[in-house]
Amino acid sequence: PFDCFLINRSIKTLHLRMQRHCENGKAIANFLASHPKVDKVYWPGLKDHPNQIWPTPSQWEKTNKPIRKHIKKKYSFINKLDLGKPNSHKDITYFNQFCEQTTSDCKLLVIGESMWKHEETKQVFKQLQHKERILFLGRKEIEELSQIAASALALTFVPHFEGFGIPLAEAMFCHRPIITSNTSCLPEIAGNTAIYANPNDVNSIADAMSEMHTNKEKREELIENCKIRKNKFCWDKAANEVWKILEQNLPC
Repeated sequence: PFDCFLINRSIKTLHLRMQRHCENGKAIANFLASHPKVDKVYWPGLKDHPNQIWPTPSQWEKTNKPIRKHIKKKYSFINKLDLGKPNSHKDITYFNQFCEQTTSDCKLLVIGESMWKHEETKQVFKQLQHKERILFLGRKEIEELSQIAASALALTFVPHFEGFGIPLAEAMFCHRPIITSNTSCLPEIAGNTAIYANPNDVNSIADAMSEMHTNKEKREELIENCKIRKNKFCWDKAANEVWKILEQNLPC
């Protein structure tokens, strides 16, 4: 079943991965084309290519600036997850625990669509005392997603394992503090922009949410850190790093 889940998820996100491949290729090709040590670059996206094909520009770059001026109240946490994945019920039970611990009127906005049916998640949701404060928004396009993220109190993203953690970088570009796992690669990506929790412990995640909600000074510190750390994640920097590796390992 898990193999089927991975195949299904890969198919649904194929267009996004192809878009990122094109954007990466464009950034590296433009960098190499302007480098004095490179005579010729063959890539369909360049203007001097005989069969020029420009890849779709990144929508995220157009909308990654915080869009909060029309938001009167930041009252919600935002969570990005694949509904129905194994252990996804924990992604909603920790918020119920947070509601028990505080007098907050915060809501949890869940972004994502069901990847495969998981009855345990449905049953857990039905039994939650504060389920009316959990809003399932489904899949959102980049422009709308960036607006929702920019108006949220924080991002909660606490998986057991990630290959990178794109939602963390998205939150940084929206200047939103992060609650994430203290496992896998997530601390390496989030750095000083997050409050960390044990993904296997609902109370640990709820405590992190409580701290994020009540500690305004901490939130503002994390936001300032986001404004700085987001600069580590850009295609120009990636192209420069790749070029350095090529220079060090290949004869010019």
